[in-house]
Amino acid sequence: MQMQTFMIKYPIGIDIGVHYLAAAQLQKQGKGLAIRGLYHRELSEAADEAEQAAKGPLVSCLQEIVRDQHFSGRSVVLNIPSKNLSIFPLSVQTGKEETLEEAILRESEKYLPFPLEEAVIDYPCLTKETGTPGRYKVTIAAIRQSTISSYLALMEEAGLVVEAVDFSVSSLMRLHQHNGNLLQNPVILCHIGHTKTLLAAVTGEDILVQSDVTWGSRILIDRILADIDLSRDRDSARVLLDKYGLSFEGRFVAAGEKVAPPEEEMTDVRRTIFQIAAPYIDEIIYELHKVISYVHADKQNFVIDGLFLYGQAAGIKYLDSYLENRLGIATKIVNPLDNFLGKRPEISLRGTGEGMFALALGMALRRVPWL
Repeated sequence: MQMQTFMIKYPIGIDIGVHYLAAAQLQKQGKGLAIRGLYHRELSEAADEAEQAAKGPLVSCLQEIVRDQHFSGRSVVLNIPSKNLSIFPLSVQTGKEETLEEAILRESEKYLPFPLEEAVIDYPCLTKETGTPGRYKVTIAAIRQSTISSYLALMEEAGLVVEAVDFSVSSLMRLHQHNGNLLQNPVILCHIGHTKTLLAAVTGEDILVQSDVTWGSRILIDRILADIDLSRDRDSARVLLDKYGLSFEGRFVAAGEKVAPPEEEMTDVRRTIFQIAAPYIDEIIYELHKVISYVHADKQNFVIDGLFLYGQAAGIKYLDSYLENRLGIATKIVNPLDNFLGKRPEISLRGTGEGMFALALGMALRRVPWL
């Protein structure tokens, strides 16, 4: 009997956000991985529901990906907006004549916001607890079957085939591991989006705590537009945030960096941007404190080895220094493209920055076997 040989291909990772769509694909190059294709579009109308989006700009964007020569094949790993997902931790004890899957379903039903029979349930993280036979810590990700079906139909209409539905925290962990293995002690991964931000404390393959909060760069830009007369020009607001950010606090200057004394007008602009941005950023610091408190309660002998900022973090100048000073944790802004080889395809980022591709690249790293 002839043995079947499986090859590995890298799918197109597609990250659908509320106000954007990002896609990425990788390819083997020597001993590493290179960027094959990148795609990004901001959506003028929120793609909150797949049924509405199929009739709007989202399906047109997906068809552009199919036609883009930088992308190969039609296989997709898909991430859908987090508002459609229900993610929560569970502690599960299996019964004498009960499988682990049955125990997970039994416990999940207590916390689902919709009937169990309408749910598609996955558990991206499963850890066996020590000391108690048959007891597990599980991270549950659930979504309505009808929502999955709508997105699958949307992909099919665009000519794409969904090989897997991924989750933001899993994608971010995969990308972080590609950049360098996770340490034994917990680290905090933070992906800043337009209107939603993912916070996750992880160690190895374990998700200690994960939270999606309504906080993002778009909301901050709206606050700048509300306080400064920029004719509702989002790009101008982005430039100010990227140029000045939190620089009014003069200590946030890299070692050896020479900063000329600013003109009085520029000082006023820096002060204004800081006064708008700092209180809003303090809101995410409050959420980070809750994550840190959970880790310390769960892992009393562990220290947090670092806070890693993905997504739109790079567009807020000195955000890493500000958070490190407030939290006392080493903080780094990560460019998700830095650890991939090869020339990057030409692409207009429209002020969003390379961080926009973090989740799409994490999904693109999920290899798909084929005959």
